[in-house]
Amino acid sequence: MKQIPNVIIVYRRPLERQANPEKIVLDSRNLQAVPLLEGEEAIKVLVLSNNSIRKIDHLVSLPNLQVLDFSSNKLAEINCFWSPSNNLAGLRQLLLGNNQIRNIKNLENVTNLEILDL
Repeated sequence: MKQIPNVIIVYRRPLERQANPEKIVLDSRNLQAVPLLEGEEAIKVLVLSNNSIRKIDHLVSLPNLQVLDFSSNKLAEINCFWSPSNNLAGLRQLLLGNNQIRNIKNLENVTNLEILDL
């Protein structure tokens, strides 16, 4: 895969993926942006809390994602759930507490959402 400028790509070793195939925790890593998760189609839980992320993007190829935790970041606008490449139809929990959110759009496409924590 070609490197994408200014995008962090996360690859887990096979043993790491085998040990915890359904969850990735990248909290408190001083991330400025969402990393691209390569080969992680099986994950159900993605934790990106306590970082400095300003925009939700790069959530591609995560068809089984059910829990997405962006709490304690620097998000100001939520407008990322409309893209066909962001196949987040199975998302059940969206955790966005302790951000700087002023505007939320396009959540109507996340039809299975049960918990929205602001």
